[in-house]
Amino acid sequence: IYADGVILGADTRATENTVVSDKNCEKIHYLAGNMYCCGAGTAADTEMTTQTVASQLELQR
Repeated sequence: IYADGVILGADTRATENTVVSDKNCEKIHYLAGNMYCCGAGTAADTEMTTQTVASQLELQR
């Protein structure tokens, strides 16, 4: 048990219907400082969203 934070976990497999399209897909994304986000669903949408959020957080720093 980790008392001072949150532990994130994710697999690395991306699928398209029943086909594995990528065996090394990053699903835990760095946002800023001690902020991370986990993605599920369409990988391209997740990547674009996390990049946009990370950029906005950097501007607000």
